Amino acid sequence: KWKVKGSTDDTIPNCKPTCIPPCQHGGSCSSPNTCDCVEPFSGPYCQYERKRCLGYPPTPNNARKICNSESCTITCLDKHQFPDGSGIANVFCKEGQWSPARPDWPTIPDCKPVCIPECQNGGSCMAFNKCNCAQQFRGPFCQYPVDGCDFRKLNFNGNYNCSESGGTYSCSLTCPQGMDFSSPPAPLYSCMYSEARYRPPTPPQCIFGE
Repeated sequence: KWKVKGSTDDTIPNCKPTCIPPCQHGGSCSSPNTCDCVEPFSGPYCQYERKRCLGYPPTPNNARKICNSESCTITCLDKHQFPDGSGIANVFCKEGQWSPARPDWPTIPDCKPVCIPECQNGGSCMAFNKCNCAQQFRGPFCQYPVDGCDFRKLNFNGNYNCSESGGTYSCSLTCPQGMDFSSPPAPLYSCMYSEARYRPPTPPQCIFGE
């Protein structure tokens, strides 16, 4: 009967892979120099302990998030997007800290409302397709300069009483004391910023009464 020299076994044991250095923290050598690690350890020899993140990253404005212990997916609400135009961002737990997948983002930015087309001439998108325009521009996307409806275009030599409403600039005209219109004026002279011209175009002038 065959015997293994130096052993009481009568069968030859199977060969096992060798890991040098040996697997640490309860890891097992599954193939030469390859360790299967147990949580929360990792690395070629299970030498690194993964630090868990405490809690979850804050939710940006106008967004929602779904998280597990290792990652979060942050999605912008409908009709909102991140500054780069995307709508989804990922965050991963690395060494106990939540870090965005994008290296150029230190944190996940807020989602902003979408305006299509974009607000022009320095305007900012305040809600879906609603722009807050700079002082000198009007229109749904701030595309019209207010100078297009400058009241001086009327070339009137009397007094102006002007107001703005719904994309239109309107003026009523009066003459100074002692003067009168050369012909009856219109009740209102109106200019749409999208057209940049007054209707009616030419008011009567003020003249001294006889």
